[in-house]
Amino acid sequence: MTVIFDVVYVNYDKEKGESTKRVLGNIIISPDGKFITDKIDITSKATASFLYPAKPGFLMMVDYLKKERSVGLKLVKLNY
Repeated sequence: MTVIFDVVYVNYDKEKGESTKRVLGNIIISPDGKFITDKIDITSKATASFLYPAKPGFLMMVDYLKKERSVGLKLVKLNY
């Protein structure tokens, strides 16, 4: 799919009776003018987590676990 415009953002969602979730939102405008939205839950137990651009269609998520003194990397696929 050819993408004309793509916006990715991080938000915090809280449903009634649940804990706060960290959500990655993705909004795409396709060549025919359709809006495509997607939300991915990226909540983790890490002390700190960061998102970086990666190859097309993916984001790289880096988690730092302070107690274990380790860093974890994973690719998060954006759903087009």
